[in-house]
Formats: sequence, structure tokens, C-alpha cells
Amino acid sequence: LYPYAMEGKALRLQLSAPGLVISGNPSPTIGNSRDSLSLQESNRFIEKYPKSKYLKNIMIRMGQVYYINGSYNESINILSRALNLKKLKDEDKNTIYLYLAKSYSGIKDYNSANKIANLINKTTVQGRDTYEDALWAIGKSYIDNGDYLRAQNKLNQALSLQGKRYAEIVWK
Repeated sequence: LYPYAMEGKALRLQLSAPGLVISGNPSPTIGNSRDSLSLQESNRFIEKYPKSKYLKNIMIRMGQVYYINGSYNESINILSRALNLKKLKDEDKNTIYLYLAKSYSGIKDYNSANKIANLINKTTVQGRDTYEDALWAIGKSYIDNGDYLRAQNKLNQALSLQGKRYAEIVWK
């Protein structure tokens, strides 16, 4: 979903699948034309190869791109679909849960955001860090929404983990 190179008036998009190159004309509908094109081509890939071994990675990255561009409902939709894929590793599920929690926070559905964050597998260091990121994101969203009491509660919860964001949270 990332590298782009201009070739005349068309963009060449290299997806994360080795050797897979898809060309197309940009028609922005989200964020910038790069993100729009990558999402369009990723959707086409999903339609054409619904059983591809790259499907999981593409869907997760699409959810992240939608989230980054503020298209929270689209992020929730694609990430929810990704959860239904077979053979997801805990790390993949944790990434999906993180971006679902962030996206639900983006639409101010804090009940769903908190429930999803609690689904993160916290038995590994990576899982605890992902959980901390989710709590941090929900806490920041509470602040942005002016709900300082809930923000304090969520950020204290993140602080209690004393993970990778500990210093950042303490100094904010």
C-alpha cells in the first residue's frame, strides 16, 4: 500500500504482495490521491482474489489508512471483516483491535472502543504495548471531547502498565 512512482500521468502502486503491481489513474475520494488510489486498488484486489494469502495484510493496512484519514466507519467496516479471516495470529488480532478501538473513539463510541481494547491479548510484551496504545488513544479522544474525568481515568489505566508510553504520558 505504500510505495508510489510517477509514470507519465498514472501511478504505479506496489502492494505488500511480492511481485504484485497494479496500475491505475488516481481519483481522490479520501485524504490524498495516493491513499485514495491505494484503497481503490486494494478493494479491487480483494474482489479479484478473495482467498489470497495477502488478504489479511491488505485489509489491516486498509483499516489503518482509513483511520489515519479520519474515515472511521470505513476503518471499522474493513477491520471487522478482517477479524473474520481464518488463521489470524494474536499479533494481527491485536493490531486490528487497536485500530478498531481508535476508530470507535474517532466516532465517539467509547463503549465499543473500551470493549474492543479489552479484547487485546495482554499476555505478551507486544500485546501490553498495544493495549497501552489503545488506552492512550481512548484517553486522548476523551480529552479532545472535553471529558477530562474519563480521560484521567483512561490515562491512569495506561500509566499503571508502565509500558513504552509511560514517559510520554507522564510528561503530557
